[in-house]
Amino acid sequence: MAYDLSFSNDFFYNEGEYNITDKPENLENALYNMHINNKHVFNAMVKEVLGYKIHLLSYLPDNIIPELIDKAIEYNTCANLSSPVKVYINENYSVFVY
Repeated sequence: MAYDLSFSNDFFYNEGEYNITDKPENLENALYNMHINNKHVFNAMVKEVLGYKIHLLSYLPDNIIPELIDKAIEYNTCANLSSPVKVYINENYSVFVY
C-alpha cells in the first residue's frame, strides 16, 4: 500500500550540515548519504529523474539534492508511515528516512 507524503518540513530538509549516517533523519540527508555511499545509483537516479547526465566530479550535491526533494514531493509516495519510511523519488528509486 502506498501513502502520501504527509510530513512536516523537518522530514524533508536538513538543518545545518549534512551528516553521513546509516539512519538519516530527513530526506535531504538520505539523498546525501546515497550520493556518498552509492554514487553510481545516485548518478543513475539523477539521470532518470532530472534528465541530467552528470560526471562524478562535475557537480555539487547541494545543487542536485533540492531538485530531487522537489521531485519526491511531486511524486508524493511513501511505502509506510512509520520509521524507517521508504520514500520514493520516482517509481524506480527510493531512500529510507528514520
